[in-house]
Amino acid sequence: MLPASGNGFVISLIVPQGNAADCSELVPSISDSIRRTGIVPGSVSTDDGYASAKGRDEVRDELLEKVLAYNCCRIVLMKKRRREKLDKVV
Repeated sequence: MLPASGNGFVISLIVPQGNAADCSELVPSISDSIRRTGIVPGSVSTDDGYASAKGRDEVRDELLEKVLAYNCCRIVLMKKRRREKLDKVV
């Protein structure tokens, strides 16, 4: 589960043990994102594509890598937009 902030940052990543259904992870994921940000998320994206322990671990690693890369791209985009706003003011 990948709750995102208002600026598009992924703020929580939960990959459950075994083959847990996403529905059982919805509340823990939302609770984790609220704990991290103090904000109730408006949307959640889920994926249930890890049917074995090995597959789960590989998906966890892959998802974490993608989350980190995505958030880095969001930082670059936000800095670019902030600089463009400042350039318009000056």
